[in-house]
Amino acid sequence: YPDHPLVRSMLTMDYAEQAQSMLDSRLSSGMPPAGQLLIVRTDSDDSAEGEQFLLGLQSRVRSTLPDKAQLIGPLPSPMQRRAGKFRHQLIALMPGRRDTKALAEILVREAGLGKTSGRLKWSIDVDPIDLY
Repeated sequence: YPDHPLVRSMLTMDYAEQAQSMLDSRLSSGMPPAGQLLIVRTDSDDSAEGEQFLLGLQSRVRSTLPDKAQLIGPLPSPMQRRAGKFRHQLIALMPGRRDTKALAEILVREAGLGKTSGRLKWSIDVDPIDLY
């Protein structure tokens, strides 16, 4: 994508300008380092089961989110199948560490209450290195 804004900025801006532009963009959108990411992932033999699990989890925790928090998904993971399992994720963009920790505790409690077939596995990743 030679016309992508990031590629274009490499041709017209020096490193310090690029870094400041990217940091400003992340700060204005609440992305790290201004906020925190938390991802709930599922792996299941049945694609619908993982998605339904995350939908239920989302509906149960939505009312407990702080004002500036956002839930994105559930959506298929970028690598939708891995080792024969269907993968889905629910992404939470949180305003700070305290809120992230509180949400993680709520998610663990609520996920334990969700009904699954026993073949579904779920995990929580705070500050993920990647989305895969």
